[in-house]
Amino acid sequence: MKGKLLSDRQKTGLAMLSCGLSEAHVGERLFISKDTVHKDRKQTYKLLGASTLAQALLYALLQDELTLTALRAIRASI
Repeated sequence: MKGKLLSDRQKTGLAMLSCGLSEAHVGERLFISKDTVHKDRKQTYKLLGASTLAQALLYALLQDELTLTALRAIRASI
């Protein structure tokens, strides 16, 4: 079931983190606490079977959870 593991917020958070934003900055942009971002990040890693941000990003791309187009759009917005 490709493209259905992560929520939209998890995908956006992962993309923002991969662009170098801190959990606090991601939280500010998504109007959630940094603790929620941290929990989402850990859950995202678990769902993807990743242990690092780089792995999570790669696995999300390979499993069609994220696209390069979406990553570019998020990067352009920050």
